[in-house]
Amino acid sequence: MAKLCTLKSCLPEAARLKDERPELFRNVLFLIEDMRAYDSNEQAQARVNHTSPLQDGTPLFFNDNYFPSPEDASYLSKLKTKDGKGVGEAIKALEHGKAAKGSKPSCTSHDIAPILQEAFDVPHRFQESRSFKDAYKTFDKEWRKKQKKWGTVL
Repeated sequence: MAKLCTLKSCLPEAARLKDERPELFRNVLFLIEDMRAYDSNEQAQARVNHTSPLQDGTPLFFNDNYFPSPEDASYLSKLKTKDGKGVGEAIKALEHGKAAKGSKPSCTSHDIAPILQEAFDVPHRFQESRSFKDAYKTFDKEWRKKQKKWGTVL
C-alpha cells in the first residue's frame, strides 16, 4: 500500500527547513538577502565575500551567529530539493553548466540567491515584510558593531 503523506511531509527536505529549524531558516534568509543586495550594499558584500561556497560544507560566515556554522552549512548543502538533488549539488551543477558554456562565473544575486530561494521555498518579495526588515536591520546593526569592535571592516 502506498504511503500517504501530509502536505508538509511531501515537501522536499530543503523546503521543510522553515518549520523544522526556524532559526537556521532565518539565517538562510539573511544570506539570500545579502546575496541579492550584493551590488548595492557594502556590508552585504563584506559578509558574502567572507563566505565559502555552500556546496563544500565549510563555514558560510563563521564569526557570527546569524550565518550557518560549518555543521549547518554541511547540513544545508545536503538537503534535497524538489528535483532530488542536494542544494550543494544544484549550485555545483550551475557552476559546471556555466563553465561548460564558457560563461562568466556565477553571480551571487542573479544565479545563486534564486537557487537558494527556490530550494528553501522562500516566498518572492520575502524581504519586504516588516518582520524580516526589522530582523535584518538588527542583524546588520550587530554586524557593524562587531566591525567597530574588531577595528576592521571586512
